Amino acid sequence: MKRTVILLAALAASACSGTPADPEQAENDDLKIKAELAIEAKLKDPQSAQFESFVSRLSGEPVVCGTVNAKNGFGGYAGKRPFIYAGGHAVMADEIVPESFSAIWEESCKPLSE
Repeated sequence: MKRTVILLAALAASACSGTPADPEQAENDDLKIKAELAIEAKLKDPQSAQFESFVSRLSGEPVVCGTVNAKNGFGGYAGKRPFIYAGGHAVMADEIVPESFSAIWEESCKPLSE
């Protein structure tokens, strides 16, 4: 809900600015929000989530890659966990075989600045 309000506020602000927003940046921002919501749905304490992410376009389809640090069942932060979001689906590194996750990351995840 909080992210929806932030997204709507950002859209309203860009509509009032008088300068056209960069469509690719707007798409990237939207993808990041969708990725964060998908990852939050998997967490024990979604409100504690701290994200670091970027959008990669290496594989043709935009992919959100990053890490999330959130509180575990004991109330402490568990450490940064890598995730990948593509095609409306999110996966965290500890949900699949490590070699598979690493291969997907290597193929799809590099910041655009590299």
